[in-house]
Amino acid sequence: MITLRSKNRREGSLMYYSFIFLKPDAMQKQLTARILERLQAAGITIEIFDYVYVTDDLIDRHYEEAAAKLGEAFRKKARRSFSGKYIIPVIVSSHSQHIIQEIRSLIGATDPTKAQPGTIRADFSRDSIEKAMSENRLCENLIHASDSLEAYLYEAELWFGKETASRYIET
Repeated sequence: MITLRSKNRREGSLMYYSFIFLKPDAMQKQLTARILERLQAAGITIEIFDYVYVTDDLIDRHYEEAAAKLGEAFRKKARRSFSGKYIIPVIVSSHSQHIIQEIRSLIGATDPTKAQPGTIRADFSRDSIEKAMSENRLCENLIHASDSLEAYLYEAELWFGKETASRYIET
């Protein structure tokens, strides 16, 4: 069962935050609850989530760095994969200062075929980067996770807005 924890119940505790979003393929495969439950079983708390319709502008801003590095073809693939669909953005917390790295370990490698057994991508995704590239699309790997504190701050604000995101800054 998925539970939410009020900020008031942890007053006085030092909390660390990260950002994930469940991609359209996770929802298509009805894996939303299983993925969130997997995170919770590892001690990650779901602070807040939403159901967001993705526009070209939102996905362009989210993948701005990747598109700058990988080029226009990546931007077009990202738009095809996300625009006009929904994602579930989530701010999560933990008492561990290593939450970002821990979540990325739980999720597994970007390419599900290279993810360690027992990770979310290895257990639930059957796609591969090689297959996706041959089909001129992004890999369907179910979930995105911030890779740094700076990415968390940017992504939380992008998907939740400044006011909401500001409530989830390390305290």
